Amino acid sequence: MGGEKRMSVVKRYNATWNPFNKWTTSDISIAIIAAAAFAGLNVAFGPISYGPYQFRVANIICLPMTVLFGYPGLIGIALGCGTTNFALGGGLLDAFSGYVMTVVEGVILVELVKRYGRTLIPIQVGTVILTVSTSLWVGWMLAFLYNLPMWFMIFTIGVTIVIQQNIIGYATVKLLLTNEWVIANVPKTLYELKQEE
Repeated sequence: MGGEKRMSVVKRYNATWNPFNKWTTSDISIAIIAAAAFAGLNVAFGPISYGPYQFRVANIICLPMTVLFGYPGLIGIALGCGTTNFALGGGLLDAFSGYVMTVVEGVILVELVKRYGRTLIPIQVGTVILTVSTSLWVGWMLAFLYNLPMWFMIFTIGVTIVIQQNIIGYATVKLLLTNEWVIANVPKTLYELKQEE
């Protein structure tokens, strides 16, 4: 029985933490839910999600979806970001760059969590990388589109991302990981599997 459970955990690990392995129905469902939730929040909070001064409420779910569900959560968030950036933001350039940046930053975060666990240091290192790269790119794009001072746009985007990801997003992850049902059902990371050996 213990061996069967171990194989189930390893199979789930492979499907969640390696995007090139076969995706299960659960993985696809997680990606769809993440995409729909991200897009829905951006549409619902459209006036504050786009424009020169923005606070994307949808960004709050990025960290929990990626940290808890790995690549399915990441791909869903990236698809939701690309779709709503195209529909509500700056068109094709905004959609493409938003998708690519989300994937690149997300891969770094997923790999850190996979190897070092769902603890403060790997999550915050990943979000610091995300904060810096997003602040620079989005700040530059908004400064260019709206003819505003670049340093100011980089600063304001950086502050909002710190609030959304590093503070609220991280607190949400930690809160969810205190729930027994969540602990029992989220896939284990490579770090957690090694700790059990």
